[in-house]
Amino acid sequence: MGKNLATRTGFIVAVLLIFIYGIFGIPHGGLKQSLENRINLGLDLKGGTHLVLQVHVAEAVNSSTDRDVQSLNTGLAATGATASKQDLAHPETITISGGSLTQQSAIHDVLTGNEYAGYDVNSSGNGGYTMTLKQSTIRDIETRALDTSIDTITNRINKLGVSEPFVGKYGLGDNEILVQLPGVSDPGRVENIIQSTAKLEIHAVVGSYGSVADAQTANPGGIPAEDQLLKGSNGVGGPDEYYLLKRLAIVEGTDFRDAQPFDG
Repeated sequence: MGKNLATRTGFIVAVLLIFIYGIFGIPHGGLKQSLENRINLGLDLKGGTHLVLQVHVAEAVNSSTDRDVQSLNTGLAATGATASKQDLAHPETITISGGSLTQQSAIHDVLTGNEYAGYDVNSSGNGGYTMTLKQSTIRDIETRALDTSIDTITNRINKLGVSEPFVGKYGLGDNEILVQLPGVSDPGRVENIIQSTAKLEIHAVVGSYGSVADAQTANPGGIPAEDQLLKGSNGVGGPDEYYLLKRLAIVEGTDFRDAQPFDG
């Protein structure tokens, strides 16, 4: 009986030692230091930075319809119709005007193309139309903008080397992100890091020039309002060039779903 009790006691002690080793490891610098090294305290115990960020999803909707206006005007060029956003308070609505009655079929075909399936198309009379983003499309744009912002902020926060940071949707407000960083006591530094990375955009190139003077000579009427002149590398080791780009981006960071390395 005593032998069995000793065996059981020894087994229990061995199990406890294994669990203690799993928690503390081999103590270095004392039990307290080992505990601090092995257990990451949360924001409520350790203190740190707590931020709630508002994502301006309306800008994502506005940017999306801006690009669609540009695409529509390319598709409608042969019909005489033009697309524009006339009500700045409603960036989800595009107005089509100026089309001749003989081109109505061609105009309608452009507006109802697969690339504009996210819009409701309605006639506004006199050969005009209005295109309004569906609520489901707006929600999708807003959700992608929020998810992309969370991914971007997470990548930037990782530069701080914080143990177990939290970056996620904040349930108390619309389109808000909660950032919790245990042990970080400088909110200003966190805000600088979050705002530090540039936004990825891809623009169509209208022309390239060796200097600003060359660009001005090629555009005697001035740089068009829908374009912008930027200095950049030509990518082959030669001198920098000046590129005339469409002001509206063809593709933005929020349009990317995934990126993988390509080994050609």
